[in-house]
Amino acid sequence: MKKFIACFISGLMVLSLISCGTSLPETVPSQDASQKAPESSSQDEAGAAQAQLLSAPVNPVSPKAAVLNPYGEVEEPENAEGADYESIDAMREAQLKMYNEIRSSLTDYYDKSIAQILSDTKGKNLVYSPVNVYLALAMLAEITNGNSREQLLSLLGQKSAEELEKTAALLFLSCYAEDGKNSCTLGNSLWLAQDLNTNNDTVKNLAEHFYASVYRGIMGSDDMNEALRAWLNENTGKLLEDAVDDVTTKPDTIIALASAIYFKAAWEEAFKKEKTKTQAFHNAAGQDKDCTFLTEDGTSQIYLGEKFTAWSKWMTDGSRMFFFLPDEGTSAEEVAASPEFLEFLHKDDDARYAMAKTVEVHAEIPKFDVSSDVDLISSLMALGITDVFSDQTADFSSILAEYMPAEVDSVEHAARVKIDEDGCEAAAYTLIMVKNTSLFIGDKADFICDRPFVFTIENQNGATLFTGIVNEME
Repeated sequence: MKKFIACFISGLMVLSLISCGTSLPETVPSQDASQKAPESSSQDEAGAAQAQLLSAPVNPVSPKAAVLNPYGEVEEPENAEGADYESIDAMREAQLKMYNEIRSSLTDYYDKSIAQILSDTKGKNLVYSPVNVYLALAMLAEITNGNSREQLLSLLGQKSAEELEKTAALLFLSCYAEDGKNSCTLGNSLWLAQDLNTNNDTVKNLAEHFYASVYRGIMGSDDMNEALRAWLNENTGKLLEDAVDDVTTKPDTIIALASAIYFKAAWEEAFKKEKTKTQAFHNAAGQDKDCTFLTEDGTSQIYLGEKFTAWSKWMTDGSRMFFFLPDEGTSAEEVAASPEFLEFLHKDDDARYAMAKTVEVHAEIPKFDVSSDVDLISSLMALGITDVFSDQTADFSSILAEYMPAEVDSVEHAARVKIDEDGCEAAAYTLIMVKNTSLFIGDKADFICDRPFVFTIENQNGATLFTGIVNEME
């Protein structure tokens, strides 16, 4: 069995731990020299106890892709030492086998989450990464128990925490590829408050099954915020720096879960720059905007749906980008929520053949760079995830070694996709923050009377002279 399958089966050991609430194994597999340690780790060390790296996963190593030499000949390079497969084809075959093992369990999640999150864009651009959000919610399920976990398992299509651990690991491995020419890299991380007393087994599971780096530091500190931002930028190819700039932890944050994905691939056949042209794009508000359009002519397949027509373009890594054009009178939101569109996403090419027609196609696609940054709480609540958002019902006993009232107070999803003549680049991150809702957090406390409160007035003897309730301010 190849090395990264062995990593998955045996789990990831972790780096030696500083003396704080969680004790982790004292050894970690040595990384291959070709693998880069996360750049944030050196920054974390500089921040001392403010943001300390406790464990780091050993990510898969992809074979190198063939390239053209200066003479236009295909060169088959030697694979990087420690590559998990002998060739790109062997890697893709193994990844497809892994994904097919879990494909059916993801279908319901894809359908529900895509239809819900894309249902109301309010005429604005919205980018969503189902894989990225899945891995973030899977980590959230790992640190919860009881009904909080059951709600997450139901949405994620898994019957148990053990099944979810396996599915998350296979999803991670089946997507991860970096061959020096194309990239689809994923990263997960767990961020813990400095003095938080945690359950070792749960922290270990996040490292082993979710490939999560683990950090501990002072929440709300500049060093912790800078380390988290550095991790997000490093794992999204610095494609979301504007959104990352706004990321902060707070003194009452006790746990943060971060999941990131970065994708970059070249078109199998680039759009010809000389055919690029400028014309109007008619936006949802009825306004026209002059844009640069990429054009292509050739024999290819189009897919005829009841409410849309689709066309696709291949990339050199074997991935493909589909474009769905709604029929006149049909909105993009209606297409995204339609059963036919959602079913199309799960079909293989043989099943899609019934919708396909091979014709001479003249395609015009706007050269775009779209991004969005949204809080997913309302969407997740609509999908049945409710308990984790209230300290009255949230159950974090899987990770907390001792009870404290806590709740998820933000689920931020930022994503960006851009295409040009040469290819496509995209990134996304999901950041889940869990806060302690009790009054005192370490040596600091917030006391903000921004809701109804009671007051009393005592005399020098301790007698209560006045008492009352303030329900409103005039």
